[in-house]
Amino acid sequence: MYIESQLNQYDYFKDILKDKDISYLLDPLTGLVSRKHITGFVKYLLENEIPFSYGMIDLDNFKEVNDTYGHSTGDEVLVGVADRMINYLDGYGVAGRYGGDELMFVNLRDIEYDDKKQFCATLYSENGGKVLKTIYNLSKLDLYVTGTLGMATYPLDAKDYDNLFALIDKTLYRGKSKGRNCYIIYVDKLHKDIVIKNLHNNSLYQIFKNLTYNLSDGKTIHEKLRLGFEAIKDDVHLTNMYYFGDDDMLYSVIDNEPFLRAPDILSAVTDDVVSATSLDLEKDKYPQTAKIFNETQYDTILISKITDGKETYGYLVCTEAKIQRIWQDLDYAVMYYFGHSMANYIKQELKENKT
Repeated sequence: MYIESQLNQYDYFKDILKDKDISYLLDPLTGLVSRKHITGFVKYLLENEIPFSYGMIDLDNFKEVNDTYGHSTGDEVLVGVADRMINYLDGYGVAGRYGGDELMFVNLRDIEYDDKKQFCATLYSENGGKVLKTIYNLSKLDLYVTGTLGMATYPLDAKDYDNLFALIDKTLYRGKSKGRNCYIIYVDKLHKDIVIKNLHNNSLYQIFKNLTYNLSDGKTIHEKLRLGFEAIKDDVHLTNMYYFGDDDMLYSVIDNEPFLRAPDILSAVTDDVVSATSLDLEKDKYPQTAKIFNETQYDTILISKITDGKETYGYLVCTEAKIQRIWQDLDYAVMYYFGHSMANYIKQELKENKT
């Protein structure tokens, strides 16, 4: 929770605190600056032409935290993240609660891109900021907390509040479209043409329809794998996908080239679709797969059986570099359908080869 000395560093808050108690400025749950006053602070900086970076953090899958562990645990998470944000920004910035699980922050120190990148990278570092992508020791359990962050800068990116906020909104949605648990710093040449409505996933019906059509167009199993990947890569936000072959090797479905050998990876497959992260992977049970995590930049993995429910004909493996991706229900559903569809094609091919 903020105390007066922390906010009195800034003229905007100092003027208010001459006549008001600090509780007037704060969100009652988190102790962060309220939405009214964090936006008021930003508009004050704009009016006085003071450069700053402005960002929003959306805690990932927060509804599931409330639904699974209860709202009291959700409140603990919010308070914990708030306290760490206050400490992380102390001396050069202010954090506020925008609403729900969305937090805002003003950074008066980091204006250049490299500085902003270091600010975000440290905020996501277990050994640095320990704000996101880290474990919170709560009263009833230990919980791994992640968030998605969007950030833009005045006057570099926008000259007024509405345009600046629109850029933050755009970068935040871009981060969500990449699988969450990441930060996006606005860069004009990369993000100016992004339209938020185009970042939302297609309906599940449309995804399955596109996948079905692409699979039917493939003449060989490898071609079906490649075309299937092409059909879903934008909706599931994948850069590659791998097929687990009989030789314990992962092959890229794009070019059929070998990628990595991981003979124990199948030990982790306990359902039709499973995921694991470098955080929860049991290294004593899966030493080769754990070695992949250690020797590469891959932090998360999603594996789908190619199965018809009776026989398993292989595995599809998705993994993304540099972030501990939080796989969503849509990802599981699409990969389940992909795996079962491929099983039917392989079963039919095996049947035809016997006759």
